[in-house]
Amino acid sequence: MADSGKEVLDRDSKIADFCAYLDILRRHRQDFAVSDVSFVAIPDKSGDDYNRAYQRGADIQLKAIRDDSQKLSDGATAGQAQLDLIRQTDKLQDVWDNSEAANAAWDDYQHNSSRLERDLGTLRESSAAVKGVADNIEQALTLKQQQTTSVVKSLIEGTLRNSPGDFENRLVTGAASIWARNQGGGIGGLGTNQHLYAHHGAPGDNWNWNDVKADLQNSVANAFATACKQLDAINVATDKHLQENYAKLLEALNIPQGPAGTGSGVAQQGESGDLTPDQLITIMNSQGHGLSKEKAAEYAPLLAAAMKERGISTPSQKAAFLAQLAAETGGLTNWSEDTPASGYNVGRGPIQLTGEGNYEAAGKALGIDLLNNPGLASDPKYAFRIAAWFVTSDQTGNAMGKLGDGGWGSVPFLGTYVTGSNGEQFAQYGSGTGFEGMSRVINGGMAGWRARGEFYETARQVFGAPPLGPYPQHPEESHSG
Repeated sequence: MADSGKEVLDRDSKIADFCAYLDILRRHRQDFAVSDVSFVAIPDKSGDDYNRAYQRGADIQLKAIRDDSQKLSDGATAGQAQLDLIRQTDKLQDVWDNSEAANAAWDDYQHNSSRLERDLGTLRESSAAVKGVADNIEQALTLKQQQTTSVVKSLIEGTLRNSPGDFENRLVTGAASIWARNQGGGIGGLGTNQHLYAHHGAPGDNWNWNDVKADLQNSVANAFATACKQLDAINVATDKHLQENYAKLLEALNIPQGPAGTGSGVAQQGESGDLTPDQLITIMNSQGHGLSKEKAAEYAPLLAAAMKERGISTPSQKAAFLAQLAAETGGLTNWSEDTPASGYNVGRGPIQLTGEGNYEAAGKALGIDLLNNPGLASDPKYAFRIAAWFVTSDQTGNAMGKLGDGGWGSVPFLGTYVTGSNGEQFAQYGSGTGFEGMSRVINGGMAGWRARGEFYETARQVFGAPPLGPYPQHPEESHSG
């Protein structure tokens, strides 16, 4: 039996090997930008992202859970010994008088003895259930380790058959062969500009560039896509199993279901979870702003409740939502909480809710009378709910729902520069998708887009979300970067 999840996951672990090969591939993907070798089926995740996903469960203290089980068992044993002593009282019935008081005392004794026996039975059941949780978790993590190792070995030893250095050389020589439109022909070859393809070590073979492209597509790009899909499925299944056993542990220990820890080393798995003040400060102050501890303590539970209410639950969604609020409000330090009630044309709250139609729609969706009390949109108790509604509502095209698994999203341009009525050139945009589309919904453009991306980078590390990828090149950069 292992003492911790880490001990289980570290047994013959191959995840570090997979991460190393994946990062090599990521470094060279741009070498194939116009080669027709497609990497789109490979998730935009780094080796660190896959390592973090694999390590979920490593901090579970299996020994601590089993110790809890043993304590419950010891308590039941000690209680049974006490009950056995108490039951010596049964012998007194032979000399018991039949007074009303004596009979009442005897009835109480019998009732309490039976109740104690039932409680001891429950204690034994709880002990067995807690031990079962530890066993189930160890089995789940063992299966995760075994399946992950099998996937990685199949990829590296069965398909790639390269050392890390040879794999990098394979990509470099393959790209060179494709770019040069190598004619191949084997030894002697065709043409004068020959590029050897080191598909299984140096010096390589003189392949036709189409054959090189096919090999890289099938034996590298498609193989990695399959492995990533399998690893993602393994991690999802394990996370679900851990969550189910966490619920069983809470039930066995008679602890209400909720996000709080159990004290037995099991962190709750799942999507929503709490937002702590420290996490909020880390995100909001990452670009030099000064959100105070007091405000963070006030805002964090309100934001957590707002996100939960509107289904903002995945790491990518939470990171994107908080990054947008951070960019709009200077890290939640530059927005008014006491805007006078002066109609609907005053922007209020962290997203600056404006317009009678928006006030009416938000109020109707959230059960708030904003039409008669527009100033409520500046109250933090309502402002964060309104912000969460805004990015998840049909009124804004559900920008949050289009976020998917992260990424800047689709290119938003409908055309290049066009000329306005005043002769000034400007870019014409569509809505886009992903983080970029959300930015346009909230901001109306991409003002401060780089700051938004940097806030997201901090937030995604807090929540374990995937990166956005390279910054897009925007015409706005020269005006509002």
